[in-house]
Amino acid sequence: MRFVEDARELKNNIATLNKYLEKDKDTEEFNYAIGRIKQGSCFVVICDSNSGEISFYPSRFIGYKDNNMFLHGNNHVRDGRETNRIISKILRAKLITMENDYAEWIRLEKLYEEFCNNLGFTAPSKVPFRAKEKEGSGRKYWLTRENYMDIIEVNTPFDYILAIKDRPGILFGNDKSLGYVHFYIHGFRMGRWGTNLEIDKKSEKFLLKNEDGFQMFVMKKFNVTNTAQPWFDIIERKTNTSDEAFALFYELIEEFFG
Repeated sequence: MRFVEDARELKNNIATLNKYLEKDKDTEEFNYAIGRIKQGSCFVVICDSNSGEISFYPSRFIGYKDNNMFLHGNNHVRDGRETNRIISKILRAKLITMENDYAEWIRLEKLYEEFCNNLGFTAPSKVPFRAKEKEGSGRKYWLTRENYMDIIEVNTPFDYILAIKDRPGILFGNDKSLGYVHFYIHGFRMGRWGTNLEIDKKSEKFLLKNEDGFQMFVMKKFNVTNTAQPWFDIIERKTNTSDEAFALFYELIEEFFG
């Protein structure tokens, strides 16, 4: 079987599983879908923007093009490593594991357990083929940027930036650079030019080029006189890692807006 190539094909497979889960509990389709969720190790997490309901879809099923229970059952060369690689590329998101983001992993584990309970079964304590692992269930999760925007309340660019304070990678991916914050807000403002839509006051103040803007605030804070050096470069030069740079940025934002 061929692998999915884009988000549309992923959504088609998700829709197929949803149809199975809507069947009566004694049907073959329903029990097949339950089996995939029980045995899954890597899940795409989807939050319904209308109901707020969070669902989990196993990568080895949704990772193959136009999949269904019959094709999947006859696919004897299923390779979760390959579907994981392809799904990560399509979603532009890294798998969340117990090792790389423990707090978020715990949150998603609890949501997965609730999801299983709502379907009428108890979540396995461990993924079957990882039963010998000493800690954790062995499950992993993709939480995409779009999903995260559905979960948090966002009305303006700054709402989003403040909401992802603990996980800036959700917005900026693995290449976390403070420069993207500036371009994100600036791009939003440029998109409003020539329209009747107004930009929020915080974003407008942040981008001011005079004494009241964030650029001059950072320059004064660190006694920088070179006006050609952008605020994000100043902060990054004062820190050793991107995590430290983002932490300092949020401290300065809090001070800037008072």
